[in-house]
Amino acid sequence: MRNGGRNKIKLLKLYEMLMKETDADHHLTTNQICDRLNAMDIPCDRRTLTDDIETLINNGYEVKKDKVRNTNKYWTVERPFEKGELRVLADGVRAARFIPKKITDYFIERIGDLGGRAFAKELEEGLVDYQPAKHTNMTAVYALDDLHQAILDNDYVTFRYFDLDHRAERRYRLDENGREKVYEVEPVGLIYNSDFYYLRAYAPYAEEFRNYRVDRMADVKVDPHRKISLRAKAERCNLPIFNKEAFRMFDGRPRSLTLEFPESDCNAIFDIFGEDVHTSIHPAPTSEHEPGEEPKYRLRVEVRPSPVFYSWLVQYGGRIRIVEALHDDGDEIRQEFRALLEQLLGTLQQA
Repeated sequence: MRNGGRNKIKLLKLYEMLMKETDADHHLTTNQICDRLNAMDIPCDRRTLTDDIETLINNGYEVKKDKVRNTNKYWTVERPFEKGELRVLADGVRAARFIPKKITDYFIERIGDLGGRAFAKELEEGLVDYQPAKHTNMTAVYALDDLHQAILDNDYVTFRYFDLDHRAERRYRLDENGREKVYEVEPVGLIYNSDFYYLRAYAPYAEEFRNYRVDRMADVKVDPHRKISLRAKAERCNLPIFNKEAFRMFDGRPRSLTLEFPESDCNAIFDIFGEDVHTSIHPAPTSEHEPGEEPKYRLRVEVRPSPVFYSWLVQYGGRIRIVEALHDDGDEIRQEFRALLEQLLGTLQQA
């Protein structure tokens, strides 16, 4: 690169260096800056650096300087976001279950860059420990952008839809011919509920509105040649109805329980305890089940039984059940569960 070209990018590289490597607590000296620029084959010395810094300051860039002994130190405090704001963004990414671990780390790195190198190192440590059960669909985060655009443009979307088996492997929904089904729907809007995104859409094949979890969708494509119906547009007014809080089960004393469930309810297990628990799932003894019955599996989990937890079990009508409790907790759990059911029955009798 000729000197003219190098000089044209000098101010850009200088400011980029200050943004990335300095803040109020971390400074660069004149020698450090000159060494870095010269290593990029961009000529720099004490005199020209002083002129360059003055040019940045005179053009509205907030560069600070301080003379310590016989050298100047430079830094910038101008950031698009305050550090506290960046920490909130990073914590939100860490807490989001639908963002896979690999993409979470990538997002945290990019958020850290906005605060400078020293701050990025602090951010990597993550002082807030969420320990969410992260899911593994690497394309779901980017599919959200396609879905947003389809909703704005009133376009159809197509996708495949899958469940997870006991090995946490995908099992795609099939059509009436036994082939992997391609869903064609009219998107209404996106709902964020209980740490997951759902697509609310009109399904012409079923002639009704349905909700699809975005992290269970694959091969999402927008069809700009097909526009949604007036029925789908009108449904957008009803979106708040479907955005209700789902349950949490983090109250009460921690207990070690063994749950038994059929493969058809593996989605429910992975939604709560994470897909990585598939390595701990094992088949239930076949001697305890009737011939021809759906295979069942067992998983030992740590939970905090509470009315919310028991209500979660009830909604599966006995398909997901507790078969073992450690430390003689079984009697106490039965009593708690029975008390909740009696309370519910009492409410029904009063109605």
